[in-house]
Amino acid sequence: MTEYAARAGCDAIMSIVPFYTPADKDDIFKFFSEIASISTSLQVMIYNTVSVSKVDIDAEMITKFLEIENITGIKEMSKDIGTVYPKIIAGRDKIKLYQIEDNFLPFWAMGAKYGSLCGFNPLDPTLLGDLYKALLAGNMEKARKCDDRVKIIINSELYKRDILEFNRIAYELKDISITTGYRRKPYKEYGPNEREQIKQVLKNAKVL
Repeated sequence: MTEYAARAGCDAIMSIVPFYTPADKDDIFKFFSEIASISTSLQVMIYNTVSVSKVDIDAEMITKFLEIENITGIKEMSKDIGTVYPKIIAGRDKIKLYQIEDNFLPFWAMGAKYGSLCGFNPLDPTLLGDLYKALLAGNMEKARKCDDRVKIIINSELYKRDILEFNRIAYELKDISITTGYRRKPYKEYGPNEREQIKQVLKNAKVL
């Protein structure tokens, strides 16, 4: 698949850590080294799925991956700041951590400042973008206000649905002039009551 991506002219690929057959850290390093060697012009992002692979891409491994020029990012699943911070330091701004969980402000403030790849993104990309830009500009007051609004959505029943529901919600948001970009199928249209629930949550978060 990586060879096909390189031939097709892709800029980057993301690959999950092997999990079907148990792998140790040496196996994982060899796996990603081989992927990266297929095309040195192709950037490689590692998807660190500890819950699936049972092996964490820790700070020690990230230091080893620094040797490989085109391994440039990690999609990080950990919610624990104590676990993530050493990885940020080890990456030295060369291997960037992209957060998958929804504790945005603390993670970005301590240096995981490259963005987010998580289920919240389609719910309100504008709000999340405002939080991110305020933090980069050093405007902590605005960043905290945005973060408070994000938490209203995260703590709502609306957010406690599976990932396909996020896509369905994103599909409905177009009716209230919120553009969320690409929406994966399958999705279904909501009825009036469910649409009203979405609107109410976004009004409480001062998105509408």
